[in-house]
Amino acid sequence: MLNVLTEKQIEETLPKPVGSPAEIKRMEAWLDERVAKGKKTPFSEVVTLTPVLASLLLGRNTNNRNIMRMNGEAIRNDILAGRWMFNGESIVISDTGILLDGQHRCDAVTQTGMSIPVSLVFGAEEEARFTIDIGSPKSAANFLHMKGYKDCNNMAAAIALVIQYQKSGDIPKGYSRPTKTEIVQSVGELKGIQASIDFVSGARILGSRSTLAFCHYIFKKRSGAVVADDFMGRLIDGSGLRKGDPIYHCRERLIAMKGNSYVGDRARVIFRTWNHWRQGDTITKVIAPSKLPKLER
Repeated sequence: MLNVLTEKQIEETLPKPVGSPAEIKRMEAWLDERVAKGKKTPFSEVVTLTPVLASLLLGRNTNNRNIMRMNGEAIRNDILAGRWMFNGESIVISDTGILLDGQHRCDAVTQTGMSIPVSLVFGAEEEARFTIDIGSPKSAANFLHMKGYKDCNNMAAAIALVIQYQKSGDIPKGYSRPTKTEIVQSVGELKGIQASIDFVSGARILGSRSTLAFCHYIFKKRSGAVVADDFMGRLIDGSGLRKGDPIYHCRERLIAMKGNSYVGDRARVIFRTWNHWRQGDTITKVIAPSKLPKLER
């Protein structure tokens, strides 16, 4: 036998609007007026998406996909950090008053309690929801390419590692990847990251070039470009290395890992090797620490 929800049960599952009763009533009237206008002809306007308006729109969010945690977190993080920018991308409400697109932005506003400017489009047919988001979304690498950078997939990944390292001093498993906006905005602040990407471009045998670029960039900041270039150049080239040399054992370890290991594990091997090398140690193998160690100068 099918379980049929009553109107009351359906109402209880919908998100409750935030704000005072008077504010909610005023915003409901404003929204109903625009839905009615959209039935006659589609139109758009730029408005402030407040927590009250966002919660009312979420209350009209029927038969949509589930809210994706990572998407929601990314938008919330950008709003809270002041990185959110108005870009004209629309929140779409159908001619029947149903929210067709924009639930993640609405959810982020209700979760943060902060308002953002958005473009609202009223009057699309409900069936139009099946034509929304069918293209491929732009990645952080796409945005970096549009800004003129090279090897952008590795650059975006390397920037994400730098941001995480700056926040916590480590690259733990399951870390929260920076948002696309955070990565794109950070590239201008990370002077020399393109040079690090270029420097490791030929290091395919050692696995993840984004990890190598991340390490090279951090080493440059710690001890200067000449020393970082010397270390990474030896690691990439491999010629003239002998057993006992930390870089020799690091190179052998990275090749054995074959690019299948976690990025943080590879970075820990390289960081530990850097410290051995800077201290002039002779070793028989590189033992990776449980987290990224503090770097020797």
